[in-house]
Amino acid sequence: MNSLLLLNILFMIVCLVDYQSNYKKGSILFWVLSLLIITIRGLLIPDSVFDMDFYTKVFETSRSNNALQSVMVRTEPGYAALNIIVSKLGFNFSGFLVLYNIFLAISYYVFIRRFSYNAPLAFCFFILIMSNQSVYVLRQHLAIAVVLFSYPYIINKKLIYFLLICAIATLIHSSAIIWLPIYFIYNVENEKRFFGVLIGAILLFFLGFQSIDTVAIDINEKYMQYIEESETSTISNFLIQFIILVSSYLFMKGHIMDNKINKLLFVAVGIGAVIDLAGINIRLASRLAHYYTVADIVLLANTIKYIKVQPLKAAYLSISLSLFFIIFLANYGKGKGLEKFDYNIHSIFASN
Repeated sequence: MNSLLLLNILFMIVCLVDYQSNYKKGSILFWVLSLLIITIRGLLIPDSVFDMDFYTKVFETSRSNNALQSVMVRTEPGYAALNIIVSKLGFNFSGFLVLYNIFLAISYYVFIRRFSYNAPLAFCFFILIMSNQSVYVLRQHLAIAVVLFSYPYIINKKLIYFLLICAIATLIHSSAIIWLPIYFIYNVENEKRFFGVLIGAILLFFLGFQSIDTVAIDINEKYMQYIEESETSTISNFLIQFIILVSSYLFMKGHIMDNKINKLLFVAVGIGAVIDLAGINIRLASRLAHYYTVADIVLLANTIKYIKVQPLKAAYLSISLSLFFIIFLANYGKGKGLEKFDYNIHSIFASN
C-alpha cells in the first residue's frame, strides 16, 4: 500500500479514537504519526508526485546569481523570495518541503485548536479534505495556510492586520486575492443588510467568473499552463458544500448568527459554495473555492456538538466521514496526483 495513504489512514483512526475518548490534546500516537507524515511528505521523490517538476525547477533557479529576477519569471515574488531564503540558509528542495509541511502543520493546528469544538475530529476532516492536494499544489496551499491566520482579525474587526495577511498570501499566490471580500461580508452587523450584501456578492461572483480565465491570463502569462491544468468546478462540488451548509444550519439553528466563530465558518463555506456554483465548467474556479471551503474541516466537526440525539449524531458522522473518505481515496487512483507517491531517506541540506 502507498506509504502516505497508510499513514494518513492510521492518523485518522487515531483521531477518531481520541474523539471518542474526548482526548482533546491528542495522544502520543497522534503526535508520532503527525511527525512521520510531515517527514515523508518532505522527503518525497519529486518524480513520484504530480506537478513537482515545476517546483523543483523554481527552487533550482533560486540558487542562481540573479536569483530573484530569474525566479520571478516563473512564479510570484513572495514564493520566489521564500525559495531564495531557504536555499541561502543551506537547504535543498527536500529541506524546503520539510519546512513547508511544518508551516502547514502549525497553521492548521492553530486554526483547529482555536476554532474547533472538537479538535481530533477536525484533524480527521483535514486529512480527508485538504491534505492530499497540499502535497503537490504548494503555492496555493501555502497561501491558504497563511490566510488561516486572518480568521481572528476578521472576527475582531482588525482590518489592517487582515489586509496585511491577505497581502502576504497574495504575494505567494495571486489567487489569494479572492479571500478579500469575506471581511466586509462578515462584518455587516445588521441582519437584513448582511443578507443584502451576501446576495450582492453572489451576483458579483457569477458575473466575474464569466471572464475569469481571460482575466487571469491577462494579469500574468505564467497562469496559462496553470489554468489549462486546473480542474473545472462541477455540480458535485457545489452539492457537497450545499449539503454541509444546510445540515449545519438545521442542527445549529440559532447558534450561527449569535456565535462569531460559527458565523464566520458558515459565511466562508457559503461563499465557497457560491464560487463552486458560479464556476461550474470554468477552470480555476474550484481552486479559488478552496480558500473558503477549507472551513469545512471545522464546521463539520463543530456541527456534531449541536446534535443532541445520539443515533442522529452517529449517522451524521458516519455519512460525512464515508463521503469524504471516498473522495480522499480517489486521489490515490490511477493517473491521480498521489498514485505513485514515494520517498527516500536523504539529507535536507544542499551539498557543496
